[in-house]
Amino acid sequence: MACTPIEELRNQWLAQYPTLFEAFFARMIRHPPFSIKVHVTKYGPGGSYHARGLAGRSAGWAISIKDPSIVRFPWSFNQTIVHETIELLISDEVRRRHTSKPTKEAIVDQYCSCNELQAVYDEYPKQGERFAGPLPEDWQSYISWQVGKAPSW
Repeated sequence: MACTPIEELRNQWLAQYPTLFEAFFARMIRHPPFSIKVHVTKYGPGGSYHARGLAGRSAGWAISIKDPSIVRFPWSFNQTIVHETIELLISDEVRRRHTSKPTKEAIVDQYCSCNELQAVYDEYPKQGERFAGPLPEDWQSYISWQVGKAPSW
């Protein structure tokens, strides 16, 4: 029996998740929550994150992603989930440091294009190139890493 598009996306995520976690998220001092709800939608941006869940849904971290069959950019579903998860992870530091949106996107792009993640999902198409602004010198400190476990570029 053929899979539905949503089942295909779920299977794609489940096939890569353990490797993505070990390659990147397991190295952090503060890991993302075990469960992040991912909602596929026909509307909105390619991806967005919601630290308190989506309106009318249960609380907790949530990500909404435009259906990959209708998105403007051909990023993989898993790359979008990783991108939005990293945005959630650094959101408190972004607010605390008054980081601009273009700089935040550039920081997330740097993390998403690290060698460890690209070994899992191939080359990451940076969206920060559309924005101006240099990365802050201390951009790696937006996430706390276990000793000797920071990603490489």
